[in-house]
Amino acid sequence: MPTGELLGPPISGAIYGATNNWHCVIAFSGTIQVAAAIVLLYGASASLRFTRLHLTMHGDPFSKVQERAFSVQDLLERGSRS
Repeated sequence: MPTGELLGPPISGAIYGATNNWHCVIAFSGTIQVAAAIVLLYGASASLRFTRLHLTMHGDPFSKVQERAFSVQDLLERGSRS
């Protein structure tokens, strides 16, 4: 179980207990959701940057696979010859 599911209710309960106001709990929840979205978007963009950097430094790993790949027509021609 993710820690957010374990920590969210006690924190929300503490906020509600201290303020006795649901609006503060809702604001906390919305703020955490926006912060999580920003972290996820940053992680995705960092992953793309790392992938591009890796491909620039080491080349495309699939280019060798594509060089060795056969088309369906090649396979049919090879099969008909044997």
